[in-house]
Amino acid sequence: MLLVANHPRAKGEVYNIKSYDLTQREYFTFYADACGGCYPKRSVPVWLAYLFAWFKELTTPKGKEVLVSRNRIRRFTNTRLLDTTKIETELGFTPEHTDAKTVISEAVRWLIDNGYLPLTS
Repeated sequence: MLLVANHPRAKGEVYNIKSYDLTQREYFTFYADACGGCYPKRSVPVWLAYLFAWFKELTTPKGKEVLVSRNRIRRFTNTRLLDTTKIETELGFTPEHTDAKTVISEAVRWLIDNGYLPLTS
């Protein structure tokens, strides 16, 4: 972000920045591993999750938050990959960290060490 903030060519431009491609499943698996926790080995079929979300949307009283919505299911099941070609070619950006598992593990360790993520045994 400092590269974009300080580069004269970047003024008024929009750039996608990423270090690696990662699915939601990979992210939560790495996060659970870093916390020393377990995670489900099986998953609910997406069509069934949509059906459940649709039912919850219909039955949740007006003004109450729908805990499981079709939009949330869509967000967690759709893959969104960012194209970083523009920032790489125009500004010479190269990611500093490219190993997602290590980055997530170090971030979780920092959160635990600094009391932001208390773990229970």
